[in-house]
Amino acid sequence: MFKNLKKRLHKKADVEIQINWIFIIIVGGIILIFFIGLIMKQKTVSTTKLNINIRESLDTIFTSSQVASGTANLINTPDLEVDFDCDNYYIGDFDSGISKSLGKTRIIFVPDRLEGKQLVTWSMEWNMPYKIVDFLYIIPKDVRYIFIYNSQDEKTFAEEIISLMPKDVQPELVHVNEINALKHTNSYKTRFVRFSNERLSGQLDKSFEKKDLSYISIVPDQNSKESGKVVFVIYAKNAASNSYDFELARNTQDASTLPYMDYNPEFVTEKRYPTLFGAIISDNIDLYECMLKRALNRHSYITSIYDNRMQKIIAATNQDNHPLKQRNCVSGMYDVTDPLQLGNLGNCLTANPLPCLSKTIEYCKGDLGNCDPYPNVQALVSVNKKVQDNSCPLVY
Repeated sequence: MFKNLKKRLHKKADVEIQINWIFIIIVGGIILIFFIGLIMKQKTVSTTKLNINIRESLDTIFTSSQVASGTANLINTPDLEVDFDCDNYYIGDFDSGISKSLGKTRIIFVPDRLEGKQLVTWSMEWNMPYKIVDFLYIIPKDVRYIFIYNSQDEKTFAEEIISLMPKDVQPELVHVNEINALKHTNSYKTRFVRFSNERLSGQLDKSFEKKDLSYISIVPDQNSKESGKVVFVIYAKNAASNSYDFELARNTQDASTLPYMDYNPEFVTEKRYPTLFGAIISDNIDLYECMLKRALNRHSYITSIYDNRMQKIIAATNQDNHPLKQRNCVSGMYDVTDPLQLGNLGNCLTANPLPCLSKTIEYCKGDLGNCDPYPNVQALVSVNKKVQDNSCPLVY
């Protein structure tokens, strides 16, 4: 009987121990969950604070970098992960991160994703032919730019463009036959640039597979390198061949092709290519198209101011006693008379190049693929020079 009692006591003790352990495990789990939640909440708060600091830093960069045109700066930042689209930028994850509007008037050429701890900011004035706006470029230090050439002309143009880029960007220049020997580096993006209508084809080294790699083909106009076309291409896996190759950014060649349009006065010794640099730095065709349309909207606004001023000048030249008419500044002075420049106006219904340019810019905003304002710009420059030679009020 004593032995049975002892067994029952042992069983009761075992049950109590098991209950105690279960209780300890439950309480321990609750405490662990509490501290994990506390840590995660603290991490979320810290990440949010960091994202807010990054947003404030970027806003400062966007504002201050456009103050002094032509300047470039290397800026140290927190470790960035920022995505861009046409209207906004996103810091951190799309779902839980912070988004901020770029505004409707800012013109910022930037890759679709910023990463790393250093950014090169650069600004450049866009003239067409008068000043329109200052472009801002943001270039992550961890993006690799590789300029490719085949002919001597391609190499010369590539060297000119490289010489104009900020020193902290450090692009590479390689012959087209050497690209298969290239290896992927630690850069989170690689951007190939070539000044030719011949697209790259064939596979790169396997180290480039599944990496963020893009390519732009630049085709200058025959008469001037200051305007031309850019074709956006990506490096992706072809489903049919199950191998990586260069493919158009959009479905067709025409859809993947956009213009670049720059102008440099004759007296400028160092030429600048603001929209071309925008195409090189913007590795996303949608971003480049968006910013180019914003630039054209700004052009329309500035042109309307000049056109309004010119109409007042022309009205004054028709008044018999007005000093301008006495100086032989008649209204025809502001028309194109050179047969070559008249041809540049195309089917415009007036010989006054400013309204023609305004009309062309409006057309460009609706059809960027066939946009070419450069002839109108040349005609306007010739008229401005003519009125200057005759000591009459300038068009711009």
